[in-house]
Amino acid sequence: MAGRKLFTNKTDKEIYINIVLRRGLNPSDDASMRGVVVLQPYESSWRTYGDKDDVLINSFRIHFIPERGGPVESYYKVTERGSEIDDRLNRYNAIDINYENGAPSFSSWQKNE
Repeated sequence: MAGRKLFTNKTDKEIYINIVLRRGLNPSDDASMRGVVVLQPYESSWRTYGDKDDVLINSFRIHFIPERGGPVESYYKVTERGSEIDDRLNRYNAIDINYENGAPSFSSWQKNE
């Protein structure tokens, strides 16, 4: 079964999210599957990704282009199974994208379906 998450852009900016999936449980084994999610300001969207074998997110890059200046981004990579970032990316089915202190960030939570 593929993975499914609710992505919500809580900013006034168009954002791009690059996702790299993990093959199995080992964080050092990136799958060849990659995805891009584009969200308009304040948009929420359920997205399906991966397949029955590759459903864990291994890395996650959030970026946008501000009105002035170059691209702004934040990058998160799982380096250890069960770590805080692994839990934040894979334990819950909803991810909120925020903009705080000049950089994009995210929080995760469980959405009842």
